[in-house]
Amino acid sequence: VYKGLKETQECLNSVLQVETEVPFKVTLVLDNLSDAKLARFINGLEADSRVSIIRNAENVGFTASVNRALDRNEGEDVVLLNADTVVPDLWLDRLKRAAFSAADIGTVTPISNNGEIVSFPMARERNQIPQGLLLADINRIAAEVNEAKYVDLPTGIGFCMFIRAEALHAVGRLDS
Repeated sequence: VYKGLKETQECLNSVLQVETEVPFKVTLVLDNLSDAKLARFINGLEADSRVSIIRNAENVGFTASVNRALDRNEGEDVVLLNADTVVPDLWLDRLKRAAFSAADIGTVTPISNNGEIVSFPMARERNQIPQGLLLADINRIAAEVNEAKYVDLPTGIGFCMFIRAEALHAVGRLDS
């Protein structure tokens, strides 16, 4: 987290409030947070036992911040999640199911309306959510239509990327 109060609130509220069967914890990395309102919001999350916070004294950027979080969660599957990403019900369950559907899968990235090569329906574009549809509607439709259908990608996309612990152990940290 660096800036973006509204986006960060929407992201974290979605993560902490949506339905999921997979137990999880959230590691927030505050990259030299200078927004007082955002700091108050983040500080208010410390009471949630699922949330831990890493504070960078200076802005070190995405890669170094992610590596700090990975160090704290050594030996665990992780999900990298941008602070402007909103997740639907059962998002983590479906990501984990996809990740463990074959032994040679190291990472899983979901489709998104704004996720570079995984943007849908038009790749590499910011797609507007059709009027009258909610995230819950799109989530339900995608879950039904795409159940257990996976596509090999040339790369993972960091807006939301599940990484198996075995892959992290084999490859190591991000190259900063």
